[in-house]
Amino acid sequence: MATDSQNVWSVYLSVVDCDVDHSFLTCRKDLTINSNGQQVQVKNGTLFVDNVALLVDESHSVQATQGIAASIQGDFMFITLQGGEVYVKTDLKTSVYIHIQKGRERMLTGLCGNGNSNMSDDSLGAGALGGNDFRITVPNESSVISL
Repeated sequence: MATDSQNVWSVYLSVVDCDVDHSFLTCRKDLTINSNGQQVQVKNGTLFVDNVALLVDESHSVQATQGIAASIQGDFMFITLQGGEVYVKTDLKTSVYIHIQKGRERMLTGLCGNGNSNMSDDSLGAGALGGNDFRITVPNESSVISL
């Protein structure tokens, strides 16, 4: 889905629980997040480190690994990496957003483009999203990538 150009962090999305009667937008998305050689996964709404489930709820934020933290706020789980320069926001079902500190968006590679505001040089690969779109916006404080 997205990685920085130095391969320090990455976010991979897996579409699951999806059959021919479901659109891509209603299929559940699981995540694999890597940062500085550490990995966490979000599978079926649960955060895992080394295949061990961690309790994350509104009263329990966790430091999942040395460089990756997670918390729940309302309907969303927030996973913070790279000292807060990057965070992933997911509703644990169908929506995933990657927020990148302003000025860092040009260090992207992957399905979310390279952050140079020129969509003509962003390659999705053959059938990467099955006809769904992607976008990169640059609000006041961060860049947001959503699928």
